[in-house]
Amino acid sequence: MSSDLKKSLLFFHVDELKELCTELQLPNNGTKILLIERIIHFLETGKIISAPRIPLISKAIKGHFYPLSPDTLMLNGSYKTI
Repeated sequence: MSSDLKKSLLFFHVDELKELCTELQLPNNGTKILLIERIIHFLETGKIISAPRIPLISKAIKGHFYPLSPDTLMLNGSYKTI
């Protein structure tokens, strides 16, 4: 069941997945894949999984400049696409 359900949920927009999470009383934050996994897990087990927390060491410091080089780690919040 979960593979067919996952294939179907992949066609949903993020806003639709968030709305479905709200209707199921699940946390509605996170990426599209996380939302899909959360919905499937809840429907199969009845248990709620929350979004994983990003460790502080992996987060960028606001206002700090991180030069881009092959050795640079991609920190959460340090780069944005245009």
